[in-house]
Amino acid sequence: MVVPEYRERGIAKQLYQACEQQLREQGINYIYGWANAHNPIILELMKKQGFSPGHEYIWMDKKL
Repeated sequence: MVVPEYRERGIAKQLYQACEQQLREQGINYIYGWANAHNPIILELMKKQGFSPGHEYIWMDKKL
């Protein structure tokens, strides 16, 4: 997560692109991403990076 005062400067995009480049260099050619379906900022960021909606899941928790 990018600290609020540093948002809208392309930092998350640069971090993502650097990670993707490292994966390509390692021979990885397919990645999956999980996103909170109720967070339009994250969904938009992922779409801008070329992700497209896939399967939908429901996250389930249980406190022990």
